[in-house]
Amino acid sequence: MKKTQLKEYRTKTVADLKSEADKLKATLAEISVKIASSKEKNLKARKNVRRDLAQVLTLINEKNKKKEDK
Repeated sequence: MKKTQLKEYRTKTVADLKSEADKLKATLAEISVKIASSKEKNLKARKNVRRDLAQVLTLINEKNKKKEDK
């Protein structure tokens, strides 16, 4: 995920971030199947999607904690 895309995610709501996390989870499952069946040539794709998913989930947790603190 690029820094500009991360800045974009910071402005989104929690509901939008959750839908994005669901999309990333589906993408991760697809890539895992493709790697297992040797159809995916970019083996780092899974790692990149996992990192993006972790960043989105971190943003969700940060936003939830900010709501609790207020």
